[in-house]
Amino acid sequence: MYLPGFHDLAWGESAADLVAALLGDPDYETKTEHERLVARILRSLRLQVAIQAQVNATAMLTGDWAALQEWERHVLSGPRHIAPNMPDGFPTRPHFSGADVWDARTPLVCVTTACEPLNPGVPPILGKDDNVWVIDPVDDESLLGSLQDLGLIQILTRVP
Repeated sequence: MYLPGFHDLAWGESAADLVAALLGDPDYETKTEHERLVARILRSLRLQVAIQAQVNATAMLTGDWAALQEWERHVLSGPRHIAPNMPDGFPTRPHFSGADVWDARTPLVCVTTACEPLNPGVPPILGKDDNVWVIDPVDDESLLGSLQDLGLIQILTRVP
């Protein structure tokens, strides 16, 4: 596994080995499944904050930030200890099949465990034109796959 942002390489025989390297936790595989899930979620939230900050800074530099509506800027720069959501009372709060729809040009970074079905009452956020970037820490494979989809890591396999 190549970590472009970290300028590092990691290798392993399983997805759990790679996640352990990503987390910097050599004891990862000895933990209970609940402890492993918590570790993946915490790392995902830290990545979400860092990525969203970079996306926001880029939008400010390119002028895209000024084109956003007030409620969109609120969602993009809001707290991340709770799931990003479209705040009540703001105009244009579209819903599609029980999910919030994000159609702003500036991408929104989300962690899947912050929404339904794992977090009842918080609908998932759907996007248009790849403008919702998703980190999925539900299991080792989904975390690695979502990070690779975002270009944060590159999984390389060895052919025996």
